[in-house]
Amino acid sequence: MPHASRRHLEDLLEKRVQSQPVVILSGARQVGKSFLARELMTRRRRGLHYVTLDNAQTVEFARQNPSSFLSQPSSGGPFVIDEAQKAPVLFDSI
Repeated sequence: MPHASRRHLEDLLEKRVQSQPVVILSGARQVGKSFLARELMTRRRRGLHYVTLDNAQTVEFARQNPSSFLSQPSSGGPFVIDEAQKAPVLFDSI
């Protein structure tokens, strides 16, 4: 189970999500990036959309139709794309 104590990065990430149109959370493997993103989502709760590109069909959809993929969340709230590096075409569309 990941270490769930409050991280120093959480406050900064929360501020960035509120003030910036795009926030990239990057770092080494297995350091808790996905866990941190999900924690942020559970605290904010409303208007959040989470998708992971660990699923082959989701990756293919993102690669073939990046605009449609990115327009999925109708809430207008933050959209978390986990493993975004698996569909680099998304970065051009963002």
